[in-house]
Amino acid sequence: MTVSIGQEQRRRLEATLGVLAEVASTPAREDEPVIAIRSFGAGRLALALAGAVDVGVVERLRALLDEQLVRQLSAVELVIDLSEVRSCEPGLARLLDRVRIRRLAEGCRVELCNPSEALGVGLDRATSTGAFTVYDAVRRRAPG
Repeated sequence: MTVSIGQEQRRRLEATLGVLAEVASTPAREDEPVIAIRSFGAGRLALALAGAVDVGVVERLRALLDEQLVRQLSAVELVIDLSEVRSCEPGLARLLDRVRIRRLAEGCRVELCNPSEALGVGLDRATSTGAFTVYDAVRRRAPG
């Protein structure tokens, strides 16, 4: 079976894979936090977060996402890949929700990719996760 994807989807996928490759090639301990970014077109930015995310990392991520240059580079779309996050503090879910609200008001599409189950629970508490364009987290299992 062959699946055809559009040019925008291909560029988004290439950028996401690129930032994940950058994360993987960064010499760091397994739990050391890493933030990698890559543009994939005019106004489109992919960001990957990896390692253990503590309060300090959340603050650095907030500052990065508030920078005017980063906001310009992601004026149309911001893809945040969380597949390599090993652990995180609850403030990450709140930050992602605030970023989503602010960026949507600015006309930016915000997409989350592969948040962990623990982060997914935090996002469920912080916001209506349906508001994110893509949300691949493993949902809490329904009883039964």
